[in-house]
Amino acid sequence: MHSYSRTLFVADTDFSGNLYFTKLQDIALESFMTKIYTIDPESKSFFFKGATLFPIVHAEADYKKSVHLGDCLQCYLRLGKIGTSSFTYVVEFYISKDIFVGKASITHVCVNRATQEKVNIPPELKELLIGLETRCPS
Repeated sequence: MHSYSRTLFVADTDFSGNLYFTKLQDIALESFMTKIYTIDPESKSFFFKGATLFPIVHAEADYKKSVHLGDCLQCYLRLGKIGTSSFTYVVEFYISKDIFVGKASITHVCVNRATQEKVNIPPELKELLIGLETRCPS
């Protein structure tokens, strides 16, 4: 399981200082990319210059409690599902270790950059994803 800490800044909030509704998904993606770059610093070129693209095809978030400017989120990342051409990861969010505030899941599909056709998950990415299979603390 990957743990990632993230303090909420003004840019993350609405006028009332609450977490803006789309930001939970942004922070989930940030947590995923941070984990991948930590495991393999060279993966940046894989994601941005390789033959395969990884568009997001589905995203959802559940908010259980309000989160405010200055709160520090503990983000726990795990693999949700892995198929032949797509994968889903889940991030659970806590304030401190015991206050569950929300959960987000994001699904990417692998497509060939040139043809825009679905392709299998590249073996090197699949290996990285399998390392995320450990469950979140809830």
